[in-house]
Amino acid sequence: MIPEARRFLFFLLILLLLSGTLSADLYARAAADIEEPLTVAAIPFRISESIYSSPRAFREAINAALDAVEAQAAEEGLSVNLAVFPEYTSAFLALSYLKPGTEGQTRAGAEALPKREEIIEVLKAAYPEVLRIWEGISRERTYSILAGTTLYADEQGGIRNRALLFSGGTKGTSRPGGSGGSGGTPDSVGAGGSGGSAPSPGGPGVSAPGPAGSGGSGGAPDSAGAGRHGVSAPGPGGSGGSALCYLQDKVFPGAPEERILHLQRGRIADAHSFNIDGYTIVMTICRDTYNSEWETALPPAHLWIDIKANELPYTPAYYAEALAARLPNSPTNRGLVVSLQGQMMGYSFTGPCQYLSNEEILSEILPDNASADTPAEALIVQVPKLPGNALKSFLDNRTR
Repeated sequence: MIPEARRFLFFLLILLLLSGTLSADLYARAAADIEEPLTVAAIPFRISESIYSSPRAFREAINAALDAVEAQAAEEGLSVNLAVFPEYTSAFLALSYLKPGTEGQTRAGAEALPKREEIIEVLKAAYPEVLRIWEGISRERTYSILAGTTLYADEQGGIRNRALLFSGGTKGTSRPGGSGGSGGTPDSVGAGGSGGSAPSPGGPGVSAPGPAGSGGSGGAPDSAGAGRHGVSAPGPGGSGGSALCYLQDKVFPGAPEERILHLQRGRIADAHSFNIDGYTIVMTICRDTYNSEWETALPPAHLWIDIKANELPYTPAYYAEALAARLPNSPTNRGLVVSLQGQMMGYSFTGPCQYLSNEEILSEILPDNASADTPAEALIVQVPKLPGNALKSFLDNRTR
């Protein structure tokens, strides 16, 4: 349908709603038919020691997962707009940088980690490689990729659990105003704290907040940093523009992160929304989603994504306390949960992928015991442009 016709029909639907002729539920169904839905693939990425044995092995595993998603979407007659990986997808890549003979290669579990000073050194070495891998992968794909999280060592010696969003090779990036901190757009090393003057946005594909503020841990690619997509600036690989367009740090660490890594917390106020092909999206990282502060801190969005690396035994009740408990009290009524699978360093990660309407599960994929060598089936959903909870409540009251 041409854009002019869509705008006219939306205007007509709004008039019918306000006049009391059309219910909010009928509006939702009609709006979904008019506006092209956003196709999002939740990838329950399966991890193993072999996947993180080298950067090459990791890259091949990511590409295999994305190839499987594209094939699955094609079978359903869909074209992916956004692929989402779970928390910690890139974090364990640092293990391939441990020096031969260190504790990290001879003992299993949390005790395998070397001293904190060596962890910082390893993370600093791994982070540019993580960015290079995802930059290369994203430029070969036609959709955006939320690459889960990686561990990042900041300039003050703190360790952060950082989510990374990359635009696809055919997508431009634009960023509305916003201030730095731990959410927003990155500088040349992804720290984002130094701010700077950001180049002008270009293209329609992905948008995220503006340049990083001073003293924060995130922000948008600035003029001295990774650069906006389509803008020539030194990226992690040393040449060309950067496809990295948004980052966000975890705010509430899990118990192992506090005990082992002394994880540096991000700030809720620094988390922003980002835009994929005209759809506003917000996100939280695992433990963050169990805290009700996010219900009012995040702006209204078409989709709230929760990426997880759950090391506890999966129970429906435990997951019901997270995103399903947040959505009904937030301005956003659609949610997507994406969970890590597999074993690493003595930890076993499990959990479902779920597509939610407030607390109701619309569709889900439960964890299985398949081999890590076999890409897991993705949960592919189509997100309509529905009215948010506040608007829906208002319209329901008007039409009763």
